[in-house]
Amino acid sequence: MGISVLQGILDCETQRPTYNLRGTGINLCAPKFNLNFMKKSFTYMCAQLWNGLPLGVKLASNVNLFKNLRRTLKL
Repeated sequence: MGISVLQGILDCETQRPTYNLRGTGINLCAPKFNLNFMKKSFTYMCAQLWNGLPLGVKLASNVNLFKNLRRTLKL
């Protein structure tokens, strides 16, 4: 659910390999910036936080399960 919304914002089709890898399509592509202050932007931080989540949390079947799994993490 959440990943589809974020992929619309952070589209990275050009960086996906043509062959199948474990976890392909689950991570978001963080935009590349030359300036450090841009790394505090929503799109950059969103991608970094999402990519840092364990696979089990990313693949949660519903929002409530996602929230419960996320609460068990030490972020």
